[in-house]
Amino acid sequence: MDLLAGLPEDVRKLALDRFRIIQPHLEQNRPLQSVARDRYIEFGGNFINTANGYNKGRSEKIIGDHIGHDREKRDRLVIATKFSTNLYPGDPNGGGSNRKSGIAACEQSLRRLRTDYIDLYWLHNWDKHTPIEETMAALQDLVQSGKVRYIGVSDTPSGEDAAGSAPLTPACIFRSKT
Repeated sequence: MDLLAGLPEDVRKLALDRFRIIQPHLEQNRPLQSVARDRYIEFGGNFINTANGYNKGRSEKIIGDHIGHDREKRDRLVIATKFSTNLYPGDPNGGGSNRKSGIAACEQSLRRLRTDYIDLYWLHNWDKHTPIEETMAALQDLVQSGKVRYIGVSDTPSGEDAAGSAPLTPACIFRSKT
């Protein structure tokens, strides 16, 4: 299955998944990370996939620190990020895919990434406590507001079931656990 099948051809050229060069033990060596990101872009890389839960948001912040000052560089990239990880243990509204959490997570990701839009915003994990219709309606609102361009569903029991139950803005990408 082609995980990028729903995206435009120019987006699909290369993907830097999970931005693996960003690891906690490498944070002291930001110049090395900066060179690696620049080389990735120089060789045609244009797709960065991260999540609010990777290193508790630090992955997004490092990406934002690198590209946030350069609008031209940002506009050449496709930035994907996922939500649903609770970054606030003990706070029932700090994670999941309910409307409040999804929209708040998007706003926080936008700040950390230092951008005004996210190209692909993924539901990262299935939330059995939130109806998919609520999640998809919140994602629809983010698309209509211009904060999100495309939506995706990841690590779900069945992407087709999730999308089929709430056909608003169709999700352009699914990654199923099964």
